[in-house]
Amino acid sequence: MARSRPIPNSAATTSTGNVYVLTASIAADGSLQLSSPDLQGGVIETPRDEDATVIINDISGQYLYGTEVPIRGEATSCWSRNTSSGLTQQLFSSVKSDIVNIVFAAETNDNAKIKYGPVITIKPKG
Repeated sequence: MARSRPIPNSAATTSTGNVYVLTASIAADGSLQLSSPDLQGGVIETPRDEDATVIINDISGQYLYGTEVPIRGEATSCWSRNTSSGLTQQLFSSVKSDIVNIVFAAETNDNAKIKYGPVITIKPKG
């Protein structure tokens, strides 16, 4: 069961009960880091056959993005961005198998430098 997390004030949030809010930070070596009690070893476990929403708030100087990377070579799909609320999020419908994603950040200035983040997997329990 997803832990209770404060949900960002966003019209784009969903009615799913499985909401996982990840905290982004920039490490001393400049790499993008993600943390949450629900994120263990790059994996978020969620109840099988239930929806799960993952939310990552922007951090100072960085816009956060996520991209789903299908393991069978299909086209990737980007997570939605809510610029006015300063976050990226994705609803994973009826999670039945592992869903691999990569998270990255782009600087908010005109440099457009990208910081690639960790790969995270949304995994059904059981």
